Amino acid sequence: MEVRPLSWPADLPQLERFDTSFSSDVVYDVQSLAHGFAIVERVVTPAFVKQYPVVWEDLCACSAAIVAEREGVLIGVAALQYVAWNRRAVVAHLYVDRIARGQGIGARLVRDLRVLAKALHARCLWVETQNVNAPAIRFYERCGFLFSGLDLTLYDPQDTAGDIALYFALQTVDEQEIAVGF
Repeated sequence: MEVRPLSWPADLPQLERFDTSFSSDVVYDVQSLAHGFAIVERVVTPAFVKQYPVVWEDLCACSAAIVAEREGVLIGVAALQYVAWNRRAVVAHLYVDRIARGQGIGARLVRDLRVLAKALHARCLWVETQNVNAPAIRFYERCGFLFSGLDLTLYDPQDTAGDIALYFALQTVDEQEIAVGF
């Protein structure tokens, strides 16, 4: 597998063929408390499949966009947007084609995004996903992201009823680098 910069618009036809849907038998319910929230895992049966629309042209507005390719076929894409005022790199897109999931491609894309974020002097990678996307939540946690907040009102309930935005962050500077003044 090779990871390389996005080639726009040459990569678009392959991106448009990606299956970006996900299935889950778990939802993370958000319960409001007096001064905070609790996030509770709930099993749902039957499992459901969900597909969010992707506007591939948005990749062009990102600070960096990369693709994973195997034997000339795109199998993953990731992009980040650097936010200067807080030195945060927002993961704007991260998709692995359904047929290629579970092979370490997403983790490789995150590692490469982390390198790109460090080159931009970002202090962290920051990502948003939905409380109904348990596979994404588990993936980000395996990659070292830590839960950092939520937004009950990000999504229009007419479009995505029951979805709540969950945010995760991953430091781009290692503790050892901080200790030696990297």
